[in-house]
Amino acid sequence: MPGLRDWIFSLKTFASAMLALYIAFGLGLDRPYWAMATVFMVSQPLTGALRSKGVYRFLGTLVGATAAVVLVPNLVDAPVLLVAAISLWIGICLFFALLDRTPRSYLFMLAGYSAAIIGFPAVNAPQAIFATALIRVEEITLGIVCSTVIGIIFLPRPVAPIIVARLDAWFSVARDWICAELAGRRDEDAARAARRVMAGASVEVGMLVTHLAYDTSLLRTATHPVSVLRRRMMLLLPVISGIGDCLALMRERSVLTPETQALLDRLAAWLRSGGDALEQETTQIHDAIAGATPRVTANADGSAVLCGSLMVHLTELADIVHDVRALHHQVMTGSPSVPVLRLPRGLAPDQTRYHDYGMALLSAFATTVAVGFVCGFWIATAWPNGATAATMTAVVCTLNAAQNHPVPSILRVLYSTAVAIVINSVYLFAILPMVTSFDMLVLALAPTFLLTGVMIAMPVTFVWGLNIAVYGALLLALSDTYSDIYNANFADFANTSIAALVGMAAAATITALIRSVGAEWSSRRLQRAGWHDIARAASRRGAIERPTLAALMLDQLADLTTRLAASDLHADLVFRNAMRDLRVGLNVLELERESPDLSLQVRTGLLRMLDGIEEYYRVHVPEPPDDALRTCIDQIITAAAQVQQLAPMLTQLVSIRYGLYPDAPAYDTPKAAVPEIAR
Repeated sequence: MPGLRDWIFSLKTFASAMLALYIAFGLGLDRPYWAMATVFMVSQPLTGALRSKGVYRFLGTLVGATAAVVLVPNLVDAPVLLVAAISLWIGICLFFALLDRTPRSYLFMLAGYSAAIIGFPAVNAPQAIFATALIRVEEITLGIVCSTVIGIIFLPRPVAPIIVARLDAWFSVARDWICAELAGRRDEDAARAARRVMAGASVEVGMLVTHLAYDTSLLRTATHPVSVLRRRMMLLLPVISGIGDCLALMRERSVLTPETQALLDRLAAWLRSGGDALEQETTQIHDAIAGATPRVTANADGSAVLCGSLMVHLTELADIVHDVRALHHQVMTGSPSVPVLRLPRGLAPDQTRYHDYGMALLSAFATTVAVGFVCGFWIATAWPNGATAATMTAVVCTLNAAQNHPVPSILRVLYSTAVAIVINSVYLFAILPMVTSFDMLVLALAPTFLLTGVMIAMPVTFVWGLNIAVYGALLLALSDTYSDIYNANFADFANTSIAALVGMAAAATITALIRSVGAEWSSRRLQRAGWHDIARAASRRGAIERPTLAALMLDQLADLTTRLAASDLHADLVFRNAMRDLRVGLNVLELERESPDLSLQVRTGLLRMLDGIEEYYRVHVPEPPDDALRTCIDQIITAAAQVQQLAPMLTQLVSIRYGLYPDAPAYDTPKAAVPEIAR
């Protein structure tokens, strides 16, 4: 049920819409209902999101209007070329919008379908295209300004507290997961939930950070520290997973010593304490880990190798926790600078994001075809309302292109628009003829648009509320003279409504034929992108660094959680496998970066191993690679354990081995030596 905050948002949105409509009437704008509809398009409960979306919408509308002014007068005598040009423009803008994958993508979307909104209705009067575009920009700007001003002045709701609350909850979940692993209370259900929450929170915080620079709070200057903090938090996923795997193997083999368990207990207590003496406490933890790290000698067995790998993971965990706390403190002060961090720059993810060029191109192609098909039907039949159908096709295809399977979303838009049409028919032919003043108009519109405003504020009804409000306002087509409302023509209303529904139905049909894919297909595509990056890293020929690979694969992990069902056990299996693949890739790069000068025999073994990893990830199948690669890895581990200066390689090698063979027996010192490598 809606709460007080939802009703406040609805009241503010409705007041903004009525203010925009009143000013548009007073200015005598051509289509004042565009100002009203724009308010519902840009309204957001969070002030920072409201301001940023308003900026993006204004810029997108301006770019789209410019495109329409350039294309329509020059191509109006060649309808096929004009349709092709506008359709191609929409596709290009959508392509860049899908690559952006942040709220900034709204700018590119608007630039695309604004050209359709302005250009298609103007084909019958191309000489007035500049005036039409200018008026449309004015109407939309009016809606943005009214919504922003009222949103800022009356009970603003800043983004910063939401981000801080999400970060606190995020770290709380991560801390509970870490402490459970350290204490030996491994619960797969709890771990699955923690992984899902942490990856989902990464996506949410990443979106909110984009709005933070537009916020009204003091934290608006802390955008960079929040971004760095988010990347550190995401890095906890593979680190905790690696620690849990090491501890599970050690407990399974009964080689977890009391001294090591005491260290784990101390680390858990430090995590729960949340102390302020970060540098001093982190240094003490580092010293304790160094003291518990076994010295790997020529006679070292698999237990010592495994324990050494655990200690490296614990060191990385301590550095990340230190950085998270330091960054959190910096964020709370609103400082734009980043504090001194412990995690080496070479281990931290950078700002690179994953871009699915193939899917973006397919979505853009489907939208271009859909718009072109409807426009072709419009031209061939000389349909008077063809511009409305083509415009609606462009809008709904663009706004739903980021979905795995856009058709259900497009159909929801169609159904909610049908509801809006029924409501509008009651207004136009039963209620509005009795309206004699603007005050009465406000009272007449209040019940419907206050209710839709509450629906917009609630995630469960957001789509229905937004569509009924926006498309209802557009199709209601309130003009600046009440006499036009009195004389509303049923035939015109019916034809316009039918055209809108036909455009949406065409969008759903063509999208279903060209673009729709399932979550399984999308997740598989994300996995393949990660496998390709790992193969490139193992090939030693690709210019990819560890921070870039970490950023790409962590971004893919977060995206997986939004594309797979939260309750699907298969989704968790995919997620765990993706984390193991991530650890393999990171350790391959670390192995190449930190390996000291090696003998010819050891170098030959490493090259054989990397070639095997590259071949496996180039043609990845669900099964682990063959045992020949595992034998090669075991031989190199044995060789590294026998040479003191090669001990740092052990962590990478053990992590690679477990990532590739999670169900294989744990490494142990081979009974027979491997002379060609050991020497």
